[in-house]
Amino acid sequence: MQIEQLRKSKTWLRCRRRPELGFHLMNLWMRAWHEVPAGSIEDDDDILADAAMCPPEKWEELRDILLEGWERRDGRVYHRTVTDLATEAVTKLRGNQKRTEAARRAAEARRQSTVPAPDTHVVTESVTDPVTEAVTETVTVPEGKGREGKLKEEPTGSSKKRGSRLSPDWSLPDEWRAYAVEKGLPSGRIDLEAEKFKNHWLQQSGQRGVKADWYAAWRNWVLNSLEFGKLARPATSERYRDENGDLTNEYLFGRG
Repeated sequence: MQIEQLRKSKTWLRCRRRPELGFHLMNLWMRAWHEVPAGSIEDDDDILADAAMCPPEKWEELRDILLEGWERRDGRVYHRTVTDLATEAVTKLRGNQKRTEAARRAAEARRQSTVPAPDTHVVTESVTDPVTEAVTETVTVPEGKGREGKLKEEPTGSSKKRGSRLSPDWSLPDEWRAYAVEKGLPSGRIDLEAEKFKNHWLQQSGQRGVKADWYAAWRNWVLNSLEFGKLARPATSERYRDENGDLTNEYLFGRG
């Protein structure tokens, strides 16, 4: 839901004056979100009153107020905003599913390509590795001004990898997504974890937000997310979780 748009609407102004309207409206919107077609409910007073969790005797009084802005067609009532948001969500979900499947195939291809080939020959000769000695130039200080010492040479080049900050326009690369899939992170959580990863590191200041290897940071993030899920999940029965590990509507809105 677009919270800011809702807060500025005349509908929400009425809800502030009569809080029970907000309760009934939220129930209608949530019911319409999960219906097929999305954003609609069957145009029947008993069904609509039940969806709104509104007593039948109150429905007659509140019906016109609660259904303001809904459109009637094909035996159903449609809420345009809920329909648009649900359609957008489905489109995004399908796109994420395609990217996750592509990442899964890429991970499988990498696993197949890393199978070691059998040795084709046996090494019989002994090989002695050359030993390289580090030579430090000895400098003798002129007599009377100190003892003989060693001059520290500055390296001509540095092999230390410098860190960088995460780019504000960063998005999850396919290779990184494939790693999350390979480790067993539910597909429905990958994009959520990527957004949390980005938000966390962008708000870090100074050296706390600098990493030498961001891919390694993502791998640790995935492992920590999986470990946290294992520790937190027993608090709620598996009966009330869907395939992505999220709590179901049955748990959130009443278990009957």
